[in-house]
Amino acid sequence: MRKTVKQSALSLVFASAALSGCTGGINNGQTDNTPPGAFREGISPNVLVNETVLTDNSVDYGLALRSAALKLIGTYPTLAEIKLVKGAADPSAAYATLIDAYLADPRFAQEQLAFWSDTFKMGGQKVVAASTLNLNAAPTFATMLVVKEQPFTQLLTATSGTCLALSAKDGSFAAGSCPNLDTKATVGVLTDPGV
Repeated sequence: MRKTVKQSALSLVFASAALSGCTGGINNGQTDNTPPGAFREGISPNVLVNETVLTDNSVDYGLALRSAALKLIGTYPTLAEIKLVKGAADPSAAYATLIDAYLADPRFAQEQLAFWSDTFKMGGQKVVAASTLNLNAAPTFATMLVVKEQPFTQLLTATSGTCLALSAKDGSFAAGSCPNLDTKATVGVLTDPGV
């Protein structure tokens, strides 16, 4: 079988195409159409230099105050509070003072009650076998432990005062006790009939 000129020429064309495809990037300096780091465009220079990010220990107290106010009292900080932190000689001390004020605010208790109601998946009242169960008792008791800085183990070990009512006006708690279903002893929220 003898190769014709046509077949030899065709083989040579394919070989040169394959060879140029393999070495085109190396010999010709093939360029990338995307600029290096284009996906990072618009990001702060601190993020681009990893060493700076790792050693940057500065705190944005304005942003921290906003986050704390939303989480602790359920609203944004006032303009006066923002200016207090921003204009303070020691922003850390001004921030700490405002956090203490938020923790003393009656709205903090309301935010805690909302958190614990969501955690326990409880709230309101429910009628079971002709008796009305208070489904707010366990979340309110957990709220009281947090707000009054009591040992949290009491959630499962308290022997009295586990059924409380929270005043929306001043964040105070009205004491009470839960009627237990099967036992006379109170064991935290474990013997709360709503739980």
